Amino acid sequence: VQMLQRVSQTASSVIDLDELTHMILQEITDTMHIEKASLFLKYNGKRNLMIASQIGTRVSPRTIIASDHPLLKKLSNGTSVLTHPELATDQKYRSAWEGEREVIDKLGAEIYVPLNVKGELVGMFTFGHKLSEQPYSSEERQTLLSLAQQTGVAVQNAQLYSTAQEELRQRRETEKRLQLQLKRLSALQNINMAITTNIDLQIPLYLLLEQVTEQLGVDAADALLYDEENQQLFFVAGRGFQTDALKYTKLDVGQGLAGKAAELMQTIHINDLRKEKTSLQQAPLLTNEDFIAYFGVPLIAKGRIQGVLEIFHRSPLEPDDDWMNFLNTLTSETAIAVENAQMFRDLEKSNLDLVVAYETTLEGWAKTLELRDRETEGHSQRVLDLTTRLARKLGVSDDEMIHLQRGALLHDIGKMGIPDNILMKEGPLTDEEWEVMRKHPVFAQDMLSSIPFLKKAAEIPYCHHEKWDGTGYPNHLRGEDIPLAARIFALVDVWDALRSDRPYRRPWTDEQALEYIHNQAGKHFDPMVVKAFDEIMLFEQRNLKQK
Repeated sequence: VQMLQRVSQTASSVIDLDELTHMILQEITDTMHIEKASLFLKYNGKRNLMIASQIGTRVSPRTIIASDHPLLKKLSNGTSVLTHPELATDQKYRSAWEGEREVIDKLGAEIYVPLNVKGELVGMFTFGHKLSEQPYSSEERQTLLSLAQQTGVAVQNAQLYSTAQEELRQRRETEKRLQLQLKRLSALQNINMAITTNIDLQIPLYLLLEQVTEQLGVDAADALLYDEENQQLFFVAGRGFQTDALKYTKLDVGQGLAGKAAELMQTIHINDLRKEKTSLQQAPLLTNEDFIAYFGVPLIAKGRIQGVLEIFHRSPLEPDDDWMNFLNTLTSETAIAVENAQMFRDLEKSNLDLVVAYETTLEGWAKTLELRDRETEGHSQRVLDLTTRLARKLGVSDDEMIHLQRGALLHDIGKMGIPDNILMKEGPLTDEEWEVMRKHPVFAQDMLSSIPFLKKAAEIPYCHHEKWDGTGYPNHLRGEDIPLAARIFALVDVWDALRSDRPYRRPWTDEQALEYIHNQAGKHFDPMVVKAFDEIMLFEQRNLKQK
């Protein structure tokens, strides 16, 4: 009775299956003085029995009793204890154990007790001879059956608890993995946003290194970019370093760990730098970092090396598949960012080269016009400089300034369409000749409007002969209907012409020219432009006095 109580208490208080089965088996063998005992159970819903616990025997833990074994069939058919002598007379039983004599001998079973729960066989006790060598009495057999029933229920509860714990553990692992994946997806989104919104590589690279160290749980990381012209890797950004050991890194392809990663286009992984002879040991300050693990991951886009991402950790790294997959995704994103930035730089350089070519061409046209129109030398550059200053004074934006400057250079481009006998005539022009001459703004408009990048620059060549009071040409525009760029240039062009030497007159003094400008305010010139021009002139006079 006391044994039943103790087993019942154990069954109700112990949840761990291994501990439960051993304690029950120990209680039975100690109380009943049994030499050998074992307990076989079904695991995880399987039909076969496996050994769960044993005392006094040395049966292999891998020993299995198949569900169709005659012994199990006999035990599952009833609730009685089977003895070994009873089974020994069963030909099917003997055949089933044929070749397994060693197992039978090690079990040394005298009786077999079924663990039945709700009509289902969930396990089996085997008990050897008692130390007294007395046979098991009917009362003892009944007691063992009762214990087996209690054990069966307790085992099922323990298995259910274990299954629930395992499911809970797996659910928590799944939740943890999902949270990690969400964090990493968020990190990738941030990096993608940085890549698409920043042409400067510094921002996405520093963001990348931040995500590498935080999401992959490593101590330090740096990014080396590839200079194709010099075939070298150079340091761009780093995070987590305690020294400047790698800040001035420049490696040829194939040199050092990063150089090998770039050359082979393969990840280089060293789990313990202390045991490997590498080029990193030649960096004096790096020894103070105490790094142990290293990853060098090539940044590859469209089959071309863009750089190398280096990862350092101060203890060994044993990354799982998720870790490696995230690292590969990060490096792929970074490689694309580097390639896009390089493409943009190349495009920007090409555009700059093209712009320089355009501007040089325009300057050449302007000089050609000066020679053809017998303008004073440097007229185009002077009016360009003063027009720019006056435009800034009046708040013209940088974007509009480009078109204004081009228009100033090409202000008389339309004269290319004027016949030489009129353009180069030394004497005064006839009315008919003036009619032809006044067509040069229209010629300029026709020429420039067909060239996309000069279309907006046509305002000055087309309209700089218009006057504030509407008496100008070619369209008799009045007031603010005249583009601001043309109103600015009209004043500057007249100012420079009055102060320049001509075959038919001497140059005017600044005072004479300025007086004329003032007299023409509201007639030829926009009064607002005249006022801004006065402020520039006053500023120049003060500077001259100070010098």
